[in-house]
Amino acid sequence: MLVGCGAPRSEDPQGDARTIWETRCVNCHGVGGKGDGPAGMATSPRPRDFTDPSWQATIDDRGIRNAILYGGAGVGLNPAMAANPDLREKVDVTEALVRIVRDFGRSEGAGPPSPAGR
Repeated sequence: MLVGCGAPRSEDPQGDARTIWETRCVNCHGVGGKGDGPAGMATSPRPRDFTDPSWQATIDDRGIRNAILYGGAGVGLNPAMAANPDLREKVDVTEALVRIVRDFGRSEGAGPPSPAGR
């Protein structure tokens, strides 16, 4: 029997987020977050370049979070971006994914960001 309330927390949210990034996001957004993944090259419009400082300055964390959870169609972006409804109850993992996206803007040219996010 489960005791307590609220969503279960991940034992390793950063590691889980990194795994999700590598298995769900890299194919389109690319290892370095530039929107140059193999599948992303075939979509129109191309996936977002997370290293673009102009874009980073215009989006808040809520916008990134909503795109992750509801997909492109859910937030008026490319419908090819899949929603991730399984993450709605995994707030800590979703926040770690937001940090991954943010880190691409902080570390342009430095390779993939660390899962710790800072």
